[in-house]
Amino acid sequence: MPIDTVASPPSEISKSKFMPLHFKHPSLRIGHTLLAAFLLLVILPIVLVTSLAYVSASDALRNEIIHRLQQDTTGLMQSIDHLLFERIENLRSWRALDVMQDASVGDVDKRLARFLSSLETSYGSIYSELLFRDPAGIIVASSDNSRIGKQADIDDADTIRIETDGVAIELLPVQPCHPQTTARCLPIRTAVDNRFTGEPLGQLITLLSWRRIENELAQVAEMGLNDGHKLFTILTDAGGQIIGATTEAREIWPRDDAGQLQPLPEFKGHRVTLALPQQAAEEYLTTDVQQLALRYFPLTGWRVVVLEAEDDALEPVYRLTRLLLSVALATTIIAILMASWLGKHIAQPIIQLARFSRHYDDRQAPQSPPLHGVTEVRELHHSLLQMIQRLSLSRRQLVQASKLAAVGEMAATLAHEVRTPLGILSSSAQLLLTDENLSKESREMAGFIVSESARLNRLITLLLESGRPREPMLRSLEVLEPLRHSLSLLTPKADKQGVTLDPRLPERLPHIRGDAEQLEQVFLNLLLNAIQAMPEGGTIRLLARAAGDSVIVEIADSGPGVPEADRQRIFEPFVSGRDSGFGLGLSIVQQIVHQHGGSIEVARSPLGGALFRLRFPTPRLNKKR
Repeated sequence: MPIDTVASPPSEISKSKFMPLHFKHPSLRIGHTLLAAFLLLVILPIVLVTSLAYVSASDALRNEIIHRLQQDTTGLMQSIDHLLFERIENLRSWRALDVMQDASVGDVDKRLARFLSSLETSYGSIYSELLFRDPAGIIVASSDNSRIGKQADIDDADTIRIETDGVAIELLPVQPCHPQTTARCLPIRTAVDNRFTGEPLGQLITLLSWRRIENELAQVAEMGLNDGHKLFTILTDAGGQIIGATTEAREIWPRDDAGQLQPLPEFKGHRVTLALPQQAAEEYLTTDVQQLALRYFPLTGWRVVVLEAEDDALEPVYRLTRLLLSVALATTIIAILMASWLGKHIAQPIIQLARFSRHYDDRQAPQSPPLHGVTEVRELHHSLLQMIQRLSLSRRQLVQASKLAAVGEMAATLAHEVRTPLGILSSSAQLLLTDENLSKESREMAGFIVSESARLNRLITLLLESGRPREPMLRSLEVLEPLRHSLSLLTPKADKQGVTLDPRLPERLPHIRGDAEQLEQVFLNLLLNAIQAMPEGGTIRLLARAAGDSVIVEIADSGPGVPEADRQRIFEPFVSGRDSGFGLGLSIVQQIVHQHGGSIEVARSPLGGALFRLRFPTPRLNKKR
C-alpha cells in the first residue's frame, strides 16, 4: 500500500485510503506526546533541573559577556589606533607647509606661532600644545606664547620611529606635558628641513593630550558602571606597564614604592583571580586586544585590557536560578493545560505545509497555506516557501543558461557559415561595379550589395568579439598614447560633421597595464558614438587625470545624452540608442575595460549630453614611485 501510494500521482494520493489513516487525529497523538514529556520533566528532581539550568545559563551568559567585552575592547583599540593615526597624518601634512620655513628666520613675525595657536584652537582639547623647536632644543614657536624662547625638555627614551615616503615621524613615551603640570601628553614629532639649503631647521612637535586616550577608556567602563558592575579598562605598553586606566582602576590598583601603578600580570584565558588592596580575592572576566596595524602605522605593543567582576556579570543567572525554584511547582500544572493546546496549534499547520509541499507544481501551484501557529512552525513555513522559490529560480536560470549556450553556439556556427557566401557576394558586386557598361540602376543595386555586405560583416565581427573576446596583451603603457591616436584618427570625421574636439589632457600620467590596440578600440568606439550622436554638430571634451591608485578618463559630449532609465542597460548586448546601431559596441567596450581590471560608468555630462567615465588601476610599482 505505501509503495502504490508513493508511486501514484498527486491526484490519486488525495483519493487513497492511506492518507486519512496516516493523518487521522494527529493533534491527539502530538498532544499525548507533549503531555508525557512535560510530566516526565516535572517528575525529575527539581534540584537537578535547576543545577543544569544554572550551569548552562552561566556558561552561555559568560561566553556572551566575554564576546561583548571582546567587541568593546576591539572597538576601543581601533578608536585609539585611529586617533593616533590621524595625529600622525596631521603632522605629515603640516610639516610640508610653507609657514614652517619661517623657523629659518626665528619666526620673527610670529606667523608660525599664530598658525600653531590657531591649529590648537581648531582641534579643541585634542592637543595640549603645538610647538617648533630649533636644533638646540629652544622653542622657536608655540601655541603657548609663554613657552617661546624656553628649553623644550622632552623624554626621548623608548622612541618609536615611523618612516614612509622619506618622512620620519617619532612617537615618544607618555610624559608630563610641562615640568610645571601633572597633566600627561603623548609627544609626536617630525624633523623639518630648510627647503632651499636642505639643512635641518628643527622639529615640529605635537603634544597629544593623554586625557583624550583616557576618555576613550572611560567610555567603555561607563557602560558597566551604569549597570552597577565593577568594570575596569586598562591600557598597557609593550612591557606590561600600565600607561592608562579609568579612574576606578587607578583608585584600587596596587602601586609600587614610587607610587606608580604596578604592571599588569600575565593572564591565561578569560577568567582570572585578582586580590586587589583592601579587597578579598575575586573572580574577573577579562579580554585583551593588541594594537592593530593601520597602513604604515607601527605596532607599538600597546594592549587594551577590560576586566569585569564575574559576580556582577552573572547576576542575571542567579536571579534565573531563584526564579526556577519558585516556578517549578507552577510548571507542573501549566504543562497539563498547555499540552493539548500546543498539540493542536503545532500539528495543524504542519499538516497543511506537508499537503502544500506534496501538491506543489510550478505549472499549477496550489495556494500557500495560511501563516499561523507557534514561532517554529512559522519559521518552517517561511523556510519552505523560500526553498521552493529558490528551486524555481534555479530551474529557470538553468533553462535560460542552456538556451543562451545553444544560441551562442548557433551564432558562432552561423557567423562562420555566413562569412564565406557574404564575401563572395561582396566580391562579385565589386567586380560588377568595375564594368563601365553597367546601367545606373544595376550599379546602384550592386552598391547596395557591397554596403549591406559590409554592414553584415561588421555585425558578424561584433558577434564574434562579443562571444569570444580576445585576451589582452598587457604591457606597461601610458593611456595618453592610444587616446591621442584615437583623436588623430577621428579628427577629420569630427571636422566634417561640425563636432569640436576639446582634449584637456595632461602631459604625463602614471602608467597602467594595458593592451594599446584594445584601449584604442575602446576610445574609438566611445568617440565615434559621441560624434554620431550629434549629427548637427557639438562639442566633445576629453579629460584624463590620476586619482589615487587609478587613472581616470572622461569623455563628455553635448549631445542628447543617455536617459537615466537606460543607463543600467546601455552596456547589454543588442541595446542601442540609434536606429542604425547593432547594440554591441558598448558591450565590447565594457568587456575590454573589465579585462583590464577597470570599470566604466555613464552619467550626465556638464555639457548636457552623455559622460562616460573609465577607471584603470595603476600597478603598485607606480605607487612606490
